[in-house]
Amino acid sequence: HDVTERKRAEEVLRESEALLREAQAVAHIGHWELDTSIMRPRWSEEIFHIFGLDPEKGEPSFAMHQEITHPDDWDILNNAVTTSIAEGTPFDIEFRVLRPDKTIRWMHAIGYPKRDSEGRTESVFGTAQDITERKRAEEALRESEERFRTIFEEALNPILVTNEKGEYIDANAAALRFLETDRG
Repeated sequence: HDVTERKRAEEVLRESEALLREAQAVAHIGHWELDTSIMRPRWSEEIFHIFGLDPEKGEPSFAMHQEITHPDDWDILNNAVTTSIAEGTPFDIEFRVLRPDKTIRWMHAIGYPKRDSEGRTESVFGTAQDITERKRAEEALRESEERFRTIFEEALNPILVTNEKGEYIDANAAALRFLETDRG
C-alpha cells in the first residue's frame, strides 16, 4: 500500500493546525464548544492562555466557570449560555475573567447553538477573544474626554468649537457669557 498520499495529507493537516494556533495566539482569540449533554466545554489552546489555565489539567466544567468568571459578570455568561441552549439562540457578550495570578481580563464571547435533527441544542460553538487592551483604551479615552470636558467648561477664557464649515458646535460657559447667549 502506498501511504505517500496519506502522509502528505497528515502533513498538510499538521501545518494547517499550526497556522490556526499561531493565528489564534496573535489575535488573542480561541474557539470552544460546549457539549450540552455533559455541560463540559472543549477549548482551543488559546482559550487556556486567555484564562491563564494549564491545558494539561483540562477544561473546567461549565459550572466551574462561575469560579473563574468575575462575580459581577457571572449572570451575563450564565444567562447567555443557558438561554442559547434552551432557546437555540446565538449570543455575543463581554465579561471579565479572574485568572489564577489574580489579574482580571476582559473577554468577548460569541456562541452559536448546534441543533440535532429534532431541534434540540446538542452543543454551543463559539469564539472567545481577550479584549483587555481594547477595554483599557476605551477607559483611557473616557477619562481623557472627562478631563477635556472639565477643562473646557471651567476655563475662564471663552472657547468656541467649530466644524469644518466654520459653524459653532460647542461653546464653554465663558464664551456663552461673552456672547450673552445660552446653549439653546
